[in-house]
Amino acid sequence: MMKRGSFLRVLVSRWTVLLSLLLIALFVIAAVFAPLLMPYDPFAMDLPNRLAPPSLKHLLGCDLMGRDILSRIIYGARTSMMIAFVSIIIGGIAGILLGLVAGYFGGIADTFIMRLTDAMMAIPQIVLALGIGVALGRSTLNLMIAIGVSSVPAYIRMMRGQTVSTKNQMYVLAANVIGCRDSRVMYRHILPNSISPLIVTATINLGGAIMAEASLSYLGLGVPPEIPAWGTMVSDGFQYIETAPMLSIIPGLCIMLVVLAFNIFGDGLRDMLDPRVRGSL
Repeated sequence: MMKRGSFLRVLVSRWTVLLSLLLIALFVIAAVFAPLLMPYDPFAMDLPNRLAPPSLKHLLGCDLMGRDILSRIIYGARTSMMIAFVSIIIGGIAGILLGLVAGYFGGIADTFIMRLTDAMMAIPQIVLALGIGVALGRSTLNLMIAIGVSSVPAYIRMMRGQTVSTKNQMYVLAANVIGCRDSRVMYRHILPNSISPLIVTATINLGGAIMAEASLSYLGLGVPPEIPAWGTMVSDGFQYIETAPMLSIIPGLCIMLVVLAFNIFGDGLRDMLDPRVRGSL
């Protein structure tokens, strides 16, 4: 594990990773302080300004209901970030717990959990999330659950592999010899020493979660239509792509930038935490 000073030094020296981190910070700030940054109410309709082009009054123009696009983009950052982080927390906690149990105890528990994981991984993640979303219905909470559950298999496989390789280490065997309970061994000795690759996986999956939210919103299974979300904005503006291209291009560009930033930062974080490939970024 790198020391804090060494980690920051490596981070600053990788301009691509640093740039992606700054971009992520920009979107997070926009999401957290959306009410202070929005120039207009993102829900307020102004029909006389319907499909208005960019101007000094409305920097990115207005949508088909006369709502300010910039305000809806900023509010959409809050929606997308919240869904992404909560879904990753749901999927990460469930996947880590199941992978830890499968790798530590083995036997029937391992067989059952891994066969279930194989069955889930046989279905593409977006299709699995789509099926769960259809079954649960359209709401923000159900969308988080759908994306979170569809990401569980990746965490199960990662955690199981880490557990199998860690549980044979001397400090784990010593804890077993002195009579530590299985729960203590798992959560005090195995989990802390397996968390680094899981953090990297979660960071990379944040971009995938935002993409999944945008895809499901585009298909009409995302957040309710009255709530601004980037995927919904792309879907709503697609039919006006020739007359008002900003309706789809701007939210689509935001999706592309934040997903790219999370992927680059996740790859850089993996290289920084792995001494075998550190410096190859």
